Amino acid sequence: MPLDVSERKEGAQSLLLEWKGNANPALQVISQLIQLQPNTRYRINFSARTSEIVTGGLPVVVVSEAESGRKLGESTAL
Repeated sequence: MPLDVSERKEGAQSLLLEWKGNANPALQVISQLIQLQPNTRYRINFSARTSEIVTGGLPVVVVSEAESGRKLGESTAL
């Protein structure tokens, strides 16, 4: 994935995703595995920016268990 140094919220760079044409809406574009402790509460913070997006379904962030795939949470459409 390309990194972008011109458009970032904080830090030195951000992740740039650029689509040019039809994309499969069922395709998981990015994933990150985070090891957690049982019976512990966590909060995930992130920033997102869209520019000139034209789509039938806006992107969302989904948090799920790695082993079972069970969905634990989902963001609103970005």
